[in-house]
Amino acid sequence: MAKDRIYVGKGDKELFEKIGTDNYFNFKHKNHKEKFMLAMAVGSNSGIENCIIEKKEELFFLKDLKDEDIALIIACALKKAETAEILSDMDKVYEIAENYAHIGVKLLADKVDTCATDTFEKEYEVSIMSLYEQLGIDS
Repeated sequence: MAKDRIYVGKGDKELFEKIGTDNYFNFKHKNHKEKFMLAMAVGSNSGIENCIIEKKEELFFLKDLKDEDIALIIACALKKAETAEILSDMDKVYEIAENYAHIGVKLLADKVDTCATDTFEKEYEVSIMSLYEQLGIDS
């Protein structure tokens, strides 16, 4: 049976709530899907691999994903798998995204714990500007 939900590690839901508590990235009024997408991107870019979620709880339904969200999820799965064959198993694609989000939400929550709001956002602004420069994009 094909999966119909996105799952996160047991206890991760609280971390998703935490990254919205102090309105980091203006996430106070964002839903779980939007926070998941940020966490997945952060986890994918972290360099941390092979994280397996032992116990899971549901976060949201797959039907809530937009085409753009699915494209980002597929991009993260392709990065990890390094082959397009992964696309033949969308459950595996979503599992990779869940694992990256598991890593990412922990990193974001840790950042929230250790940084003041203005410092937190400034650090990410600097890293995004660096990526723009690497890509040769004017900001």
